[in-house]
Amino acid sequence: MGEPEARIRSLHSLFALHTSMIVVRSQPESATITKLFPTGAERNIAIGIILAGFYFRLANIFDQAPLSIDDNYYVTWPKEMLAGSGFPGIMKPLWVTMIAIGYLVMSYRLYVAALLSVFCGTLTVAVMYRLGSRLFGRSTGIYAGVLSASLLTYIHLSRWSQGHMTSMLLCITAALMFEEGMRCPRRRSIYLGFSGVLVGASLYVHAIFMIMVPLLVLWAIGDGVANLRRHGDFKEAITGPLFLTTGIGLSIIAPEMIVSVARISGVNAASWIGGLYETIFGFPSTLATGSSFDLQALLAYVHVFSENEGKIMTFAVVLGTGMLAWQAWKSRSGSVLRGLSIFIFTFGFSELSTVFKGVQMAKFVTSFLPGIPLVLGYLLATLARTISVIQPTNWHVGRSAMVRVVVVCGLVAGWGYWHSKARIEWTTGHNDAYVLVQRLRPERIFYSGSIWDFYFGGMANALPFDSGGFERPSKLSGQDVVVVTRPGACEDNQQASDELAGLQSSGLHLIGSLSAFDHTLRHDIEPTLAELGKSTCHEVYSF
Repeated sequence: MGEPEARIRSLHSLFALHTSMIVVRSQPESATITKLFPTGAERNIAIGIILAGFYFRLANIFDQAPLSIDDNYYVTWPKEMLAGSGFPGIMKPLWVTMIAIGYLVMSYRLYVAALLSVFCGTLTVAVMYRLGSRLFGRSTGIYAGVLSASLLTYIHLSRWSQGHMTSMLLCITAALMFEEGMRCPRRRSIYLGFSGVLVGASLYVHAIFMIMVPLLVLWAIGDGVANLRRHGDFKEAITGPLFLTTGIGLSIIAPEMIVSVARISGVNAASWIGGLYETIFGFPSTLATGSSFDLQALLAYVHVFSENEGKIMTFAVVLGTGMLAWQAWKSRSGSVLRGLSIFIFTFGFSELSTVFKGVQMAKFVTSFLPGIPLVLGYLLATLARTISVIQPTNWHVGRSAMVRVVVVCGLVAGWGYWHSKARIEWTTGHNDAYVLVQRLRPERIFYSGSIWDFYFGGMANALPFDSGGFERPSKLSGQDVVVVTRPGACEDNQQASDELAGLQSSGLHLIGSLSAFDHTLRHDIEPTLAELGKSTCHEVYSF
């Protein structure tokens, strides 16, 4: 046989092997990957991924002020609740309650809500790793964990004072519990019941993932039908859907029972179910599309994701979805179909909502994020398998596989950190200014700026800035401090504020200043990294 013919046959064999490896069923993939990793190696990689994700989210979080007006609500309402305003109702009551508990443990700190998001966002990395492993194999799980740890959008949402990432955590954990139930027939009903409780509870944190409720119900019905066809046991077929829906119902109804008891006891408590209904059906339209179908509105969140993660990443999502759909068609695997549906359903719901409800807010890109790491993780795992096919035969298989995983994970995580670094280091400077004021031990504190209400609002010696109170300088003493937040960088040497005009002659002098970012800017993901410029100055004065 001639050399050209041999090469042609080799290429033909390679192509056939590559094609067979793209359509990989769960069991062979799991068996293969087990051989590729030495004992404990996969565990160490997973721990490293989770710790990296935790750092990306935690860095500089203690100096974060609320990023938007919605964030202001969620750090204020729990404080009002503990002050006696009553049990929360209409707006994400479970999330407000969680923050209130955080205040009880850590006192009133502006970063408590964001810190909760940090921990829940970190747990999301761990759950996504496990879910990807269960659905598509361990290699996909590793890459899914890396992506959820390092994608800019994931990091940013995990630093909010809002409950988006916590709600996502509950939903993907519910999906994981469902998948675990599929692999444990004896405890399937328990797993599905717990899955229902989690996905139902997520609605009270944030209803943005409401599509996961009917999706899980469809999974349970599909599994029940499959059991009926295989075994002909009607009881076994309905048990799973029954436990799942019961869990959903209990998690939604139980808080309402607590509310009823609170009302009987004389506590001001709003209806959680009523609030949930208002959140889902009463949300006003913010975008008039002008027709029942608007392509620009339909692709709104694709645009948001592309602006944040880049066009290459967006193309990768499209490619990964196509490859995953092809595998689902060829394998008819229930786990593959469920994994694909997580992305298809959440993406379809988020995009169609822009058309039929007229809602178009950048932060709602959150609604189709659960499936992104799974799709991209599957793509990376498939590419890694393809590379393993064409590698020289004299390489050590196990070692080369480990190198590939470590290198790819390092590159993806490194890119994520570099892309997110500006937002990770973003600071409002409020906490630094607050610490400075406390060190001075002033007799009285006069402050200007709404965010300072949170820091100083409960202090007896702190008063909101009122120019009328400074008409007579005799009211001021050397132990008084004035805190002012004004637009513009401190280096601009602008007048501190209109309220302080004319007080320089009264002995007002600057103790310290700090340039920072303006918390009033809308950082609902939409600003580019280049727009994160220092635009606020905190100044501390004494007399």
